[in-house]
Amino acid sequence: MAISNHYQWKGGAELEPHSKAKLRILKDYLRQYLLIRCALPKMSKLRMAIVDGFCGGGRYACGAFGSPLLFIETTREVVEEINIKRAVEGINTRLHLELFLILNDKKEDAFEAVKYHCEPYVAHINENVSDINLTVDYRNFSFEDEFQNIFTDLQEGSYKNVLFNLDQYGYKGVWVDTIKKITSSFSRPEIFLTFSVDTIKTYYSQDQEKNRVPLNHLGVDCTIQELMDGPVSTGERLGIIEKFVFNALGPCAKYVSPFAIHNPKGWKYWLIHFSQVARARQAYNDVLHQNSTCQAHYGKAGLDMLFYDPSFSPGQIYLFEENDRNKDRDQLLIDIPKVVTDLGRNEMLVEDFYRYSYNRTAAHSDDLNSTLIKSRELEVHTGKGGTRSSSEQIKPTDLIVRVKQKEFLF
Repeated sequence: MAISNHYQWKGGAELEPHSKAKLRILKDYLRQYLLIRCALPKMSKLRMAIVDGFCGGGRYACGAFGSPLLFIETTREVVEEINIKRAVEGINTRLHLELFLILNDKKEDAFEAVKYHCEPYVAHINENVSDINLTVDYRNFSFEDEFQNIFTDLQEGSYKNVLFNLDQYGYKGVWVDTIKKITSSFSRPEIFLTFSVDTIKTYYSQDQEKNRVPLNHLGVDCTIQELMDGPVSTGERLGIIEKFVFNALGPCAKYVSPFAIHNPKGWKYWLIHFSQVARARQAYNDVLHQNSTCQAHYGKAGLDMLFYDPSFSPGQIYLFEENDRNKDRDQLLIDIPKVVTDLGRNEMLVEDFYRYSYNRTAAHSDDLNSTLIKSRELEVHTGKGGTRSSSEQIKPTDLIVRVKQKEFLF
């Protein structure tokens, strides 16, 4: 993954810790994405497009893959994994992937490097991997200048499954209207957006008239003090910036994950995930827990993580580790029964519960389901009226029912 205006790709760029963390998350999420989308044994074909808007040179000086090669090789590995599994299980239907990959970077050295590094892998797949039809389009433009052409190509190609990786340098390379257009124009859009808080600091000035942050493209007008000053602790500052990011970008999609890249030297970058379906957000939450300490949240545990206000109550750093999950589980036992009660219902579909919950929390899906089983105030009923006893058996079509409290006579 690249912050391409900053890195020098001629001769290789250094792989920095925040980029290494983002690449781990991207790889694991892409794998889960393909496994989920292709879970049905009879599914024979998936068409998808990946747009790497700030793709960089494709490979770092240490030899590690950048996002372009990560996308190419991960899709190859997962398609092979799916087809081997089907063969072992005696399923005759093979999965065929049609992938359209757009690699764009406005820097000439990145543009030349990514072609050099990727073409051997592309040629190998197209010559030797019959289950994948890979088309790679290299472009050398500013992302916003090229976006309309990219959008038109995806529309004309009738792509429904689109994933945009927008690893911009700073925070001005992608406009909020672009994000909204993506999320509103495709059936199954997803976006990863890098947002650099550290770059915003460069606008700091003692002169208040000069101290306005130029965030008009995000639809926000604020001062540096509103982002950087305020509480003294690093955690509280993280909470304030997270709230700013969530408020600014939350309207762009139904599900927005605004967590910071965990960096011991400071909270400099956010990796923000946008999706339109709860299942995608569920998968992303689970990936974050699998990659504990890669991203960070400051606030409270439970169902209202993303609606926490650091100005009203103390919070805590949440790094998706086991200790954090334990605190989360305790809070979920309190929060989840309140959802049904506060919504004024005696029952609700599990699918509706997921839709309500996943834009409010970063909890692991296993923890949400296990809480539904452990709660003394709720039961999960099957479509035939039975009661679930295992969290692993819960289905979206099940019904969450409030348990009638027994009356005690004295």
